[in-house]
Amino acid sequence: MKPEATSPWGGIEDDSSPPSAPILIGNLQTQNNPQSFNHLNNPPISSLPGLTTPPSTNATLSLVLAIVSLVFGGILLAVPSLLMANSARKITDQYPGHPDATTAKIAQFISWFVIVVSVLFLALLLILFSSF
Repeated sequence: MKPEATSPWGGIEDDSSPPSAPILIGNLQTQNNPQSFNHLNNPPISSLPGLTTPPSTNATLSLVLAIVSLVFGGILLAVPSLLMANSARKITDQYPGHPDATTAKIAQFISWFVIVVSVLFLALLLILFSSF
C-alpha cells in the first residue's frame, strides 16, 4: 500500500485523478487592430440594448454664466444661469452617474449665491438712499 501524500492546504492528495488543466473560454486569437480586440467576441457596449450615452446638458454653459455673473452681470446673468442649471439638474437626476451632475449642482449653487447677494445689495442700497 502506498503512503498517502498530504497537500500543503491540509487535505490528502488523490493520485488517481489527472491534474486539472486551465480552461480557456472564448476565442483568444488576437486581431491586428487593438481597438477592436475582443477576446470573448462580445458586441461593443454601445450596441447593447438599454446602454446608451446620457443626453448632453447645458451645465457647462450655466457654470460659465454663473461665474461671469459673480464678476460682471450680477442678477442679470445669474437668473438665466439658474434656469439652465435647473434644466440640467432635471436631466442629470434621471441618469445616475451623469458626467454633468456635479457641474450642474455647482452652477446652481453659484447662481443662487449671486442672486441672494444681489438682492441683499439692492436692499442695502434702497435703505441707504431712502433716508435722503
